[in-house]
Amino acid sequence: MSAFTFNITLLFLITILCFSVLGIQIIYILLFLLGFAKDEKDALQPAHPVSIIVCAHDEEVNLRELIPLLLTQDHPEFEVIIVEDRCNDGTYDYLREMTATHNQLKWYGWCTNQITSMERNLV
Repeated sequence: MSAFTFNITLLFLITILCFSVLGIQIIYILLFLLGFAKDEKDALQPAHPVSIIVCAHDEEVNLRELIPLLLTQDHPEFEVIIVEDRCNDGTYDYLREMTATHNQLKWYGWCTNQITSMERNLV
């Protein structure tokens, strides 16, 4: 076998290998993009409800920034649950104000400056 024939055979094998790899990459990209395609029946099905739970202790400053961002979600059915633990700042007043104006916001917890331990046992 001459060197010329060997080089052509090698070039032919490299070309086949390159086209094979290219074909595999094209198939992978197509499958990847098809994964993002939505069926019409999926678009008609209602979305599952989502609950966002936030724990807070003396977090009034952070909650004033976080809660408006959470309430701007584009998910059709969601709720934001704030669980606060004995706040000593203005968290109680802020959460009371926000839960009165937003139906998606729910608030659970106690504030030491608002509820006595005796009242906690009655709730």
